[in-house]
Amino acid sequence: MSTTNTQRELIDFLWDWTSPLGSWSKLLIELVTKKQASLDQTERKEVFDYFLQDIGFIHQTPLPAINISKPSFKPLSKEVSLTKLSKVKGVNKLDENQVLEFSPNLTVIYDNNGAGKTGYSRVLKSQGYSYDSNIEILSDVHNLKISQSAEIDYISKGIQSTFYWQGGKSVSDLNSISVFNNDCVNLSLSDKRQLLVTPKGFYLFKLVTQELKELTDLLNKQLTLYPSAITWTSQLNEGSPQKLFVDSLTHISEKLKLNELSSFTNDQSSLLEQKEDELKNLNRATLESRLKSVT
Repeated sequence: MSTTNTQRELIDFLWDWTSPLGSWSKLLIELVTKKQASLDQTERKEVFDYFLQDIGFIHQTPLPAINISKPSFKPLSKEVSLTKLSKVKGVNKLDENQVLEFSPNLTVIYDNNGAGKTGYSRVLKSQGYSYDSNIEILSDVHNLKISQSAEIDYISKGIQSTFYWQGGKSVSDLNSISVFNNDCVNLSLSDKRQLLVTPKGFYLFKLVTQELKELTDLLNKQLTLYPSAITWTSQLNEGSPQKLFVDSLTHISEKLKLNELSSFTNDQSSLLEQKEDELKNLNRATLESRLKSVT
């Protein structure tokens, strides 16, 4: 990873993002910064519950207010180096028996187009960070029944470990690795060609993005519990206060106004009867007038 300095601390960008969003976003950044790994289900549920409360959802027992200050960020002290990528299954048409061994300094992978370089790099990018945002890992179209998996050998703090990758699963040790390909190089004929590198801790952005996706999934599941289709709106008179209110319903619509429009008081009932009588009399008087004019 790069050790280049930036004018602003990485955490400043994440903290600025939380400013208009509420306490749930600050809690998310605090947990991710502290853990520097994916949240577990309990932690994610806590963030989601505060999100619901921040947008006006009423919990049976209101959640206590939280006052979170901007967390301090200390990069992981682990030094991780890849040693081998092997036993890749279900990715493109990569040979399961092929092994990529990484040297301590520089490893160059080259071959003709379609040989599988991209497939290998995307497996690694799914664990760490890359400026190339395309990390879709395609399956083997010739055998879709094979699940995606691979073995990634690495050394962390001098200890040899193996991560058994299974599709979207990740391991915190590998969050700090950076993967570069030709899309990460600014090609130029001048002497200003530069290699884009990753500042320390940039993997936090990936973790936050992943957690936002998980929170979106929780929100979609929650929305299924509250159907929003209203089938009887066609029975309301066009231009009436009730029709206008229902057509413009949003999350900030006032319940007091809804109760007011949906209630039908005794005075309103009496007024309706009076109007009905007036209409009946009007019709009768009109008919009598027409009969007289005919005769």
